[in-house]
Amino acid sequence: MSLPLELTSAYGTFANRGIHVKPVAILRVVSRTGKVLEEAERKEKSVMSADNAAALTAMLEDVIRRGTGTRANIGRPAAGKTGTTSDYHDAWFVGYTPDLVTGVWIGNDSVSDLHGMSGGMTPAVIWQAFMQKALAQMPIRSFAGSPAYSDTSAKEETAVDHEKSSGEKKADEKKKEQGKTSGSSSKGGGNTAPAEPARSAPAESPGAAPEPGMGIEKGQN
Repeated sequence: MSLPLELTSAYGTFANRGIHVKPVAILRVVSRTGKVLEEAERKEKSVMSADNAAALTAMLEDVIRRGTGTRANIGRPAAGKTGTTSDYHDAWFVGYTPDLVTGVWIGNDSVSDLHGMSGGMTPAVIWQAFMQKALAQMPIRSFAGSPAYSDTSAKEETAVDHEKSSGEKKADEKKKEQGKTSGSSSKGGGNTAPAEPARSAPAESPGAAPEPGMGIEKGQN
């Protein structure tokens, strides 16, 4: 068995709640009439407890949600791990959902370096693209026994909603404050005494001599 297949098979154990199923390339051989000529025997073995498998899955979900594997996020419950050899000769991403486990390996036959490529880069992107298409027609399911996705997601959504509500509350308070300030300015203007109209000189009677001071506005020089 090749190393990529062995590693992918091992991660399948976490998805299968501690039960390892030996991978096979051919499930069955059927004749043209529908008769089963050959069928692979299913070999499975419990190698770890369901609780330990769920705990590992919870940790690996965080790798995709906020760790080195964020490029592998497919918008549904998924767990996985990036892998990079110290000399950058190999880059990996192996991940799974409750329904499917997939491993991506990138390397050169010449065993030359990958110029700094890590598992969280191209391997994670390839894994994401494949899984999105492979699972497109399958219902979204959470991992049995793993509280990480549902609980954390609920907390994150609550935090976002709280932040949004706080932001909206602050915006409303700001609007009210601005309205208050505007209303106060208008009120203050309304209390200002109106300007006194300029006094006009009384009409002169024909032939009457003007009285002293008449025709000159009060207060003007």
